[in-house]
Amino acid sequence: MTFSLPGPARLSTALTAVMKAHPYAANGSITPSNRLQTDAAFLWERLTGFRGNERDEAVDALHSLELRILLATARTRLDDPNALAVLATVMDRRRPEGATALAWDIYLVTDGHGNFRSLALAHARESAATQPCWVKLVSDRPPSEIALDLYHTQQQPFALFLGEEGLQLDQWPEFVRCVQRALLTPGKLSRLDRRESSEAIERCVQIAIPAGERESWYQTFLEETQSHRKALDHAVLLSVLHRFDEPAKGRPFWNGVSNSSRKAFDAWLMDCSLTKFMGEGERVDFWRKFLHSMKKAWTTKDRGVVFIDMDVAVAVQFVSTGTATYLFPRDAFKYVSRGAENEVRKSVHGNRQRSVASYEHRGNNWQWGAEAEVRRILAGQADD
Repeated sequence: MTFSLPGPARLSTALTAVMKAHPYAANGSITPSNRLQTDAAFLWERLTGFRGNERDEAVDALHSLELRILLATARTRLDDPNALAVLATVMDRRRPEGATALAWDIYLVTDGHGNFRSLALAHARESAATQPCWVKLVSDRPPSEIALDLYHTQQQPFALFLGEEGLQLDQWPEFVRCVQRALLTPGKLSRLDRRESSEAIERCVQIAIPAGERESWYQTFLEETQSHRKALDHAVLLSVLHRFDEPAKGRPFWNGVSNSSRKAFDAWLMDCSLTKFMGEGERVDFWRKFLHSMKKAWTTKDRGVVFIDMDVAVAVQFVSTGTATYLFPRDAFKYVSRGAENEVRKSVHGNRQRSVASYEHRGNNWQWGAEAEVRRILAGQADD
């Protein structure tokens, strides 16, 4: 069986022009001209309509020009299972020049399509002198999983790993997405969060996780990483906050998050607020020990005083040094001014007998006594 494509001379002219502008390479991306694209579409439509022996006969009957058209436009068809079946038949029965390189390309892009494994392995062996790791990627496992295993054996950041010498897989964007998807697999997210920057993780999410699956992925991330403290500029948590607001707002997203993970997120939000109010230093480090016990924190308009509500008591923390911190029971806190720093200072001193605890920030060990006082108050709340 042969194919008679319209206008052989026209086809030859079109192919020559396109191949000159877009020469095929195993790692290249071809954008055919409109003319060649039309003729290629006709050829692909015919071939993908055949099955079994009919397909074999059709492939055997292809003219060299038709075969070149198929190879020149192969990369535009790799998401079509029928087109992959045609290409597998072409590789098996015709073994065109460059077949192993094309098979390697397809094997990576499809994350290990079995019909191209043997030729992909041949290409990997041919390239072993410069890319010794490629042979390891060809097995009955998806190459993305094997690449991820290799990633875990070294210390390179993921963004650099796929491009390192001996691997150089970053030239296949489709395969990079497959590995990114494997990298983001649930069950390993806590380990990932400790190793990679949050910005790198969020970039992978935007590239490799389909939009319809991201909500579920973010929920899983919160569950698996709740036990360790996050940076204030954690890109993944900032994305969650931007998309789904804070847990207290009651967006549907938070219905799929456990109570402990919601509390961990609230603690991160409180950490962000306290650091914004007080700046980095030993005092904000001290209060980070009690993030899970805090309901809210706010500051005076002049930013001179921070109020920390722990339900059983409210701490009055002055931002500038030289003034003790006081903790007032909720019913006594109403006597404390909410005005400017100097007004708060006067009201605190005037009502200090109503406080349940206070401490000064003197010496190198003030935290010990202060922590004991705060824990005593919180323990009284638990007893109540």
